[in-house]
Amino acid sequence: MKRILNVVVFMLLLAAAVPAVSQERKDERRKPERLCRKCEKIVARMQTQCLVISNEDFEKLSSYVESVNMDDDRGTLIKVAVMGNNFTSEQCAKLLSFFSFDSNRVEALKVLRPYVVELKNSKAIIDKFTFSSNKDEAMKILLGE
Repeated sequence: MKRILNVVVFMLLLAAAVPAVSQERKDERRKPERLCRKCEKIVARMQTQCLVISNEDFEKLSSYVESVNMDDDRGTLIKVAVMGNNFTSEQCAKLLSFFSFDSNRVEALKVLRPYVVELKNSKAIIDKFTFSSNKDEAMKILLGE
């Protein structure tokens, strides 16, 4: 109990030490300028190339996920793998293909979706699902609904 009280006091002291940003300060920030469409596509492509897990690291990850026998363990590995990594839609589809059941694929997609940086081949992800109801749910997840 004493330990919990110490943690609470520490958190309160920490919160008091962090200076609050006034509303005036927030308004003073410059708004970013909007880029033309061509520039936006170039920037998006560059960000995708920089942020996506390397092919070598992805192959190690996928072989490890494939070697695990249980879908629950695969799901745990996916949760760990997304820490600090982003994926393409093709990589996401490959990871989903290792799961035995659609329900487990849906859960894995919920975990992976925030880390999929491009969805130009989202059909590959949808095709990994067997039943149309699960395909519809996967589409909703991909659209962020």
